[in-house]
Amino acid sequence: MGWFGSNPEKKLKKAQELLGAGKLYDARKAFLELVRQGSKLPGPLQQAAAQGELEARKGMVEERVREAAALERAGEIGAARDRIETALDLAGEEIDRQVLEETHRRLTSQPRSGAPTDASELPKDLMPERLDRESAPTLVDEPTEDEIFGPDFGSTFELYMETLSPELAELFRKQPEPFRRGYIASLQGAPKTALRYYEQLEPDGLPPEVELERARTFLMDRRAADALAVLDGIDTPDVATRWTRVDALRELGRHEDAVHAAADLVNSLAENNEGADALLAWTLLDAGRPAEAWEHLEGWVRSGTISEEVLVPAAQAASLLGREGEAAELLEGLIQYRLHVSLQSGREPNFPVQAGRRLLGLLLDRPPVEQERERIRALAMHLLDYDEANAETYRQILLQY
Repeated sequence: MGWFGSNPEKKLKKAQELLGAGKLYDARKAFLELVRQGSKLPGPLQQAAAQGELEARKGMVEERVREAAALERAGEIGAARDRIETALDLAGEEIDRQVLEETHRRLTSQPRSGAPTDASELPKDLMPERLDRESAPTLVDEPTEDEIFGPDFGSTFELYMETLSPELAELFRKQPEPFRRGYIASLQGAPKTALRYYEQLEPDGLPPEVELERARTFLMDRRAADALAVLDGIDTPDVATRWTRVDALRELGRHEDAVHAAADLVNSLAENNEGADALLAWTLLDAGRPAEAWEHLEGWVRSGTISEEVLVPAAQAASLLGREGEAAELLEGLIQYRLHVSLQSGREPNFPVQAGRRLLGLLLDRPPVEQERERIRALAMHLLDYDEANAETYRQILLQY
């Protein structure tokens, strides 16, 4: 007889010991071996094994969330997003997915990578009547405080604390209520509400982590000068603070200052980082230096990276250098890769909207041969599904093609 026929109780005890020791992967593997025996085990053993597997999986989800929070604060948005996607896979249907899904949406639309994210940054052919980004930002109604905080603010706050590292969560718990409410409002996309609460804070002696959140909220509210003033007041800026400062300089149109700040950030890192290199490339593109932007990213491109953070600015640089074909190949390769991963994993596609927008713009610039018309239609259909804010634009393109 096999192991389970001889003594499943010992196997369960060993799995529980592994769980207690924090060896979550090994514990889950051991519990799953028991769970898969199903009705061959007595009812109480089945229940204990199923509960143990769930507890191990919860711990694994929490680990991925903590890793994602640390990576995000270090500016590694793509890696953070990967950790959250792994957490979603582990969560299944038994573990609450609300915070995970909200975190994934936020990271997927994360502007800190340097890639523009609003409709005003579409290629001109796609948005002939686009708004000027600096002078006329799109007005969006903020959610109400009831919608932001829910029926029990304390529970809502703790829900979000689960997405942070234990150290940062403990620091935020110690802050006065105006900060805690402002922080949640900012995460919920309500910067004006958040800033009203932040104004109630005593201005002196705020921790750098709190000041960083204030600066990010100013940026979200398109108040880059106020954000920069806060950031410049932080004595010992970490990577996330310096990254946000580059964003503020870009928003203010101080392109050369942004280039210097981004270059200093890249040079300060212990090893090469796709996100930071992409940020520097965007600042070079802002400053009208596409050849330098391409040169800075070329190593990543030649290595076969599938990072949207890198490939979108690389394609932008190639296009500005007159290499539209190469730019289109980079973007199309990324889109095909994402769709392939979706088919393999059974997960909903993490469609690269920025890459799709730029590829569509490049295709529309070419002579409308039938093969290109098919590609344009297919791409517009995908963007119609994943870029709801510009759905009408894509409908018009589909009518034309």
